[in-house]
Order: sequence, then structure tokens, then C-alpha cells
Amino acid sequence: MTVTLNTDIGSVVAQAGQQIDVAALLDITARNNPTYLVVSLLDRDEYTASSNGNMGTLSGDGHTIGFSNIGGDSDTVGIVFTYNASTGQYTNATYGNLANLLYTASTNTNDNTSISFFTTNNSNLAYEYANNPYVLELDSPAVTHYLGSISVVTQPAFARPTPTQATPDSIEAAAMSFVGEAWNMDGCWVLASNISAEAGASLPITSTSLGIPGVPSGEWIVAFNGPAGQAGNWESMITAGEMVVFETSATSGHITTVVSGSGSSAMLVDNITYVNQNGQIVNSANDGSANDIIISAPHLASQEWAMAVPGSVVVYELDCPIITVKTAVSTDAAGATEVLAALFSASNPLAGQAITQYQFYDVGTGGAASDSFMVGSTDEIGHSAANAITVSASALSTVDLLAGTSSGTDTIEVRAFNGSYWGDWISMTVDISGNVSAPPFPVANANDTTIPAVAVEGSMYGAIGSSAEITLLATQFLPAQVAYAIQNGFNPQIYACEALGLVFAFGNENGSTGFATAFGPSAVGMPNTSAGDAAFAAAAANTIFGSAETTNTPGAIDVWLTNWKAFYTQVGLPGNSNPTADQIDLAARGAAWGDAVGFALANDLGPLSGQAANFLEDAAQGTAVYSASLSSQPTAAPFQGAASASVVTTASDVQVTGVAAPIDHIVV
Repeated sequence: MTVTLNTDIGSVVAQAGQQIDVAALLDITARNNPTYLVVSLLDRDEYTASSNGNMGTLSGDGHTIGFSNIGGDSDTVGIVFTYNASTGQYTNATYGNLANLLYTASTNTNDNTSISFFTTNNSNLAYEYANNPYVLELDSPAVTHYLGSISVVTQPAFARPTPTQATPDSIEAAAMSFVGEAWNMDGCWVLASNISAEAGASLPITSTSLGIPGVPSGEWIVAFNGPAGQAGNWESMITAGEMVVFETSATSGHITTVVSGSGSSAMLVDNITYVNQNGQIVNSANDGSANDIIISAPHLASQEWAMAVPGSVVVYELDCPIITVKTAVSTDAAGATEVLAALFSASNPLAGQAITQYQFYDVGTGGAASDSFMVGSTDEIGHSAANAITVSASALSTVDLLAGTSSGTDTIEVRAFNGSYWGDWISMTVDISGNVSAPPFPVANANDTTIPAVAVEGSMYGAIGSSAEITLLATQFLPAQVAYAIQNGFNPQIYACEALGLVFAFGNENGSTGFATAFGPSAVGMPNTSAGDAAFAAAAANTIFGSAETTNTPGAIDVWLTNWKAFYTQVGLPGNSNPTADQIDLAARGAAWGDAVGFALANDLGPLSGQAANFLEDAAQGTAVYSASLSSQPTAAPFQGAASASVVTTASDVQVTGVAAPIDHIVV
């Protein structure tokens, strides 16, 4: 099938009179298309006394058509489009191309129009029943294929964009927003359909009929299908976020929304009518219509399940993953890690569907406010849904919570994705206890390892790395560089900075290429030319040395750059024996930057030495802000017995490290 619903549009919540591009609701591939595409609209006139009676219209090619009644409360309109293989367009002789078809929404608040799409190769069926979706939904899939439905709800008070999908939580929230509103006592389907649409999904057209098998549409799937012959205890299957269609023992039909609980203890929101012993309606809207009631607060499902004819029950469920928490509250020590995969499980409503991704974020209090996530060796921060971290299902086992350095409480939110839809955010709590200092680092080696690790990345990217990154650089990558430098009579601090400048030239541990963008040969005014290199040297001198820059500083950096270019042209780059000219230039600029940082540190020129030392003292005291600039770090408090100072200017008392080295850091 080459015509499908657009999965990016779950429903449309419209303003009064808003025009909707009908073709945008579909994805159409111009090949092997069915001959006929039927656009069939249904508006069930089950509104309150306040309704203005207005319904929407379809228009195209200068012609407009409105709804007509086909019996009872059902008003419909339909148009048949024929596929033109030469143009790849569906067209109608009167209304033109489907691509230009517009639906103008009703001006009646709470109006619900279900736009259903069918394809067929049977012209008689298409033209005879285009305006009767009830007939089209009954045909065999071999004759008529139901693509699905999109609900258009007129709701001027809906202030936010229509969600692109629904979840059980959003169904519950939408349902609760209708409690207290006046509604028609016969308008159960309009209410359920409006709830679904405002949550971000559209009910299938079969949900408006009794005694026929349910079919999926968009995000809605069929969890129980009594009319299709399915048997079993359907009540026990009921969970929050589902919608249930059934025939009552009084031979009338009903649809209701499950907002909480499960089974017979589930709670429902619908247009239930309460009548007292005198036959008076207790929840009447008192708006002049005997048919209008006030939607009541959630009520027990047992009040309605007892009336349901089992063979008529159809349960619609959202196709989104479900997170089940195994450990609602766990405890960790400060500085420890917690394997998150062990705290929950995830499942799909459709058994054959796999979870493909997970997202996490956390909101901590106290010391837990600085908690983060370790994904493999990378420290990642996500403190809101907007900046949640995303991991593939295959990497779930590598995700840990990294506790902060002092006690607090962390609430972790997790949700899963099945390739089409995200599930709800589900909460877990981790209580963090105790306090921990940052890991100690030998003072004798801090100048050659930890200080360069902080200063080089901090100056090249405007932000230092995470605690794990700095630690990995200082304890695993740089010791070999320092040993080589000492063995060959080089200044170990400058050599360490050169090595870091080279590896950070092409990117940092977060995948950023900020240095290359700002200072590489593609940067404006810094091409791979003598003039471009000179411009780079001037920019590097200003950034690294600040007010300590002299007239000779840019020239010295330019000489280092020239030497490195000659060296890399001759021997190639680590892991790249045939680099391009621009790759050589970028590598040389990174190494020359490292030279300049090393020279600044070794001679205490410019701000870097004091800023790096201050950051490491902050880390020792638990006040450092990782993945932030050196200049934004808080001024470290004096250690016990040390003199008070407004700015740290020496690294002599720094005893801690604090960054996750990318695994492709290469020893040179």
C-alpha cells in the first residue's frame, strides 16, 4: 500500500473556521497506487443546547460542499479521488487535486468531525458510498482498505499545539478537563473522540458502531475484539488510558474512557446520567434541554461493566510502550553509581514490536541536584524532559545514575519508544546518603596532567569536561605522554598540552566540533593560507593569554603552527596516514594551541593557570560546575589552615582531579 496516514499528525484541535490541508493528513507515494481514494467525513450531531449548529465544509478548485444527514444523528460528506498515474496525483473532476483540498472546521465549540480515508479499485463502491463511512468500514479489506481516521475538534480554548501522539497519561488529563462541562446525554462517542483528539490521537471510525469488529487506526490498536469472536475475561484486561465500546443489555451502545485503575475497579469518565429515586436527573445541565447533563467526576467501572454484552465489547488501547517499575525507591551512597536497567522493565502492547530507545532525566534535591547519567564512559546531564538523554535499547545496560557528592533525593524519569510512539514518563526515586570528596590526585603530577586536562579543553571549547572525563585524561591518557616527554627531555606540561590540543582539535568527548568551527580552516577569516594561519595565531593569543599577550605572542604561535604543519605533512596524523591539507592545518592549529596553553601554564601568564587551579579546588570541595566555562566557576573557599584568597593563582595545594576521555584519544 502506497497511501498511509501521516504518523506525524495524530489529530487536529482547531480554532473556529480554521482551514486544514486534507492531503497533509496522508503520506502518498506516487507509484502503484489504488485507483480510488475516498475521503469520507462524519459529524455526529450530539451537541448541547448551546451549539450553533454549524458544521464544517470541504472545498477545492473553487467548489465547496457541506454535510448532509444520512439518518439519525449522522451527518456526512464524501468525495472520491481517482489516481492519475501520469501526474502522480489523486484528482476529482469537480474539486480538483487532493493536494488542494481544504477542510474548514466548524465554528461550533466541541464539534467533532472524523475524516476517514479509504482506498479501493471498485468504482461503484467508491462513488455510491463515499458519503457513508458506516458502509465502507464493513467491506472486506480485499475490496476496501481503511487507511484510518483523523479527528478535527473545534476547541478555541485549546491554547497549546495539538500533541503529535497520545499516552495513557494524556488521555486521563484530557478526560479530566471535560469534567464539569455540559454535554449531551447521547453524546458518548463525541466525548470520547474529543478526549482522544485533545490527547493527540484519533479514534477509528469503527468505534462509532456496535456489533462490528474493531480495527486499528493511527495510534489506537484493538486490545480486545468481542465482535471478531475473541473470548475471555475482558474486564481483567482493562487498564488506564483505554477506551471501551460495548452494547448494553438495553440494546443501546456506549463508549467510555478509563482514566485510572484496572479491571472492575477502573474509574471511568463519560456522559453518565444520574437519576434519583423520583426519576429526576441529578446532574442536569439546566440549560433548557432535557438531554443535557454535566459530566461527572470519575466513577467506578462496575456501574457499567455489569450492563455490557460480552460479545459486543471492543477495547481500544494506545500503541505506546509501558514502563513497569520494579524498585520504586532505592538507596545509594554519595558518589556511587546505580544501574538503572535493574529498576524497571518495558513492554509493548503489540508483542511483535520491540523497544528501540529510552529517554531519561532526573530532578534532584540537596546534593542529588548534581547527579548525572553515565552512558558507558560518557557523563551526560539531563534535568528536564526538554534535555533528556536518549539511548538505544541495546545500550540500556550501560546507563547508570552517577550520584552527587552529598546526600539528597533524586527523582528519575524514564520512558520508552517502540519506533513509532513514546510511552509515558514513569518516576523512580533514589535516596542519596552520606558525603564524598572528589578523588585525590598526586600533587607532584597535577601540573603535568590534571591542570592541562582542564586548561586545554576549557580554552578550546569554552567549557571543561565532566569529572569522569578529566579523571580519565589525567589518569589514563596523559601519564604516557608525560613519561615520553621526560624520557626525551621535553617539558612534560607543555608536551601534555600539545597532545591534548591535537586530539581536541577534531572534537571533544561530546561530539562537539566547536574548535574546528571557530578556529579551523573553515572559520571565516581563517582559511588554510599564510594569512589565515596568522589570523588564527592572533585569535589564539588573545583567547589564551588575555591581557598578558605581547606584540610577540601571535608570531610565536604562528611559528609553532608552521612547524607542526611541516611535521604532519611529512609523517601524517595519528590514525590517518594520508590527511588532507585542511586536516593537517586543523591538527597543527590544535597542537599549536596546546603549545600556547602549556607555555602560559608553565610561566603563569594569563588567566588559565589560576582558573584551572581554582576549578580543581572547587572540585575538591564539591562546588565545581562541570561542563561549564573556567571563568564561571565559583571562587574556591580556602582549605582548613590556608589563607583566604579571592582568586587561586597556584596549583600547589590541588589534590583532586575531576573529565570522560573519548576512547579515540591517541597517544602520540
